[in-house]
Amino acid sequence: MVKDLPEAESAQPDCPLVKHPVLPRCDPRELQPLLDHLGCGTLVSAPIRFPIGTLLPDGRLDLCKQGLGVEGTQAVLGALRDHPHVSSLLLGTNGMGDVGAAAVAELVRHNPRIRTVYLGCNLIGPEGTRQLADAVQLRPSVEGLWLKRNPLGAQGTTLLADAVATSALRTLDLVDTGLGETGLAALVEQLLARDAPLEWLYLSGNRLTARAARPLAELLRKSPRLLGLYLAANPLGDDSAEILAEALAENRTLLGLSLSSTGLGPRGARALAQALRHHPVLESLELGHAPSTRVLQAPPNRFGPEGAEALAGLLMANTHLRYVDLRNSDLSSEGTARLIAALGDRPVRLALEGVGALPKPVIAAYRQHQEQARSVPRPEWPGARRIRSVYR
Repeated sequence: MVKDLPEAESAQPDCPLVKHPVLPRCDPRELQPLLDHLGCGTLVSAPIRFPIGTLLPDGRLDLCKQGLGVEGTQAVLGALRDHPHVSSLLLGTNGMGDVGAAAVAELVRHNPRIRTVYLGCNLIGPEGTRQLADAVQLRPSVEGLWLKRNPLGAQGTTLLADAVATSALRTLDLVDTGLGETGLAALVEQLLARDAPLEWLYLSGNRLTARAARPLAELLRKSPRLLGLYLAANPLGDDSAEILAEALAENRTLLGLSLSSTGLGPRGARALAQALRHHPVLESLELGHAPSTRVLQAPPNRFGPEGAEALAGLLMANTHLRYVDLRNSDLSSEGTARLIAALGDRPVRLALEGVGALPKPVIAAYRQHQEQARSVPRPEWPGARRIRSVYR
């Protein structure tokens, strides 16, 4: 069980419920058809859309942005208590708070079929996190826990750290949760101390600075199972990029890396490009412009011609890359041309929006290449597929 901790640091995530905590509630009569169906426990062979909620044949129950509130959440969870088929529970932006999180935790403890829990933007704080942490620690069937845009703070993250390290979690989403360097240090320490099975870690939008670089580098060096690390919209800067690059040069497991909108310039681009030239498995590299850049006041990446040249060298050298995002990263027309030329005839999806005016031959070459690359799907990992919603 997780231990008591001091007061949490304040955290205000970019969640609409922070500014408007009174969410319009759904009509209980409209929720009843879903509850009746769940009570039957039948397996669906095609998506069924109810007045509130959608049930999908792959085990997803999608109730994101449905105005459930605490009472609606509790009603749904009661109907799921012994349900034999729902495995992914999507409850984002429903205003459940800590009381609803405690109810989710109780369901997880009781129903071993629940593998994925998505609770983004629900005003869940340290107390609700405590309940969830205990539940995933006791229930090895849970593989994915998504908590983005909840005010966990350093306290909530530290509560999670011990549980994550001793659970079966493969995916942990802490995007924009205000974890801070204190929470990050606790999380990394526990992950490395327990040889945790965590594979996908989402830490974007947490205002992490250069002080976070060394624990992140340790994670990249020493975690034998880490497959994805997402750090977008954090003011890390070039100094952090150089520290991370040293660790990336030793890493042999990473499939996906995101450093979009982290304040990188030519120096950071050169360090990363050199480190990743011969990475044996990296498929997805995001260095562009994160959608949350403006809202979170994150520093954009500005690579310029020098950075573009370094990244072009990376594209030529690394044949494992399938998707590279360099949108709105101030590449210059000359740098963009070099990047496109570096691809040759390899089927790599290259996102280059916002590069300004380009010569017509360069535009034609880019369009031709991207048309050829359409057959290559953008990498989408299993955990991300399980939280795909029809409502967001």
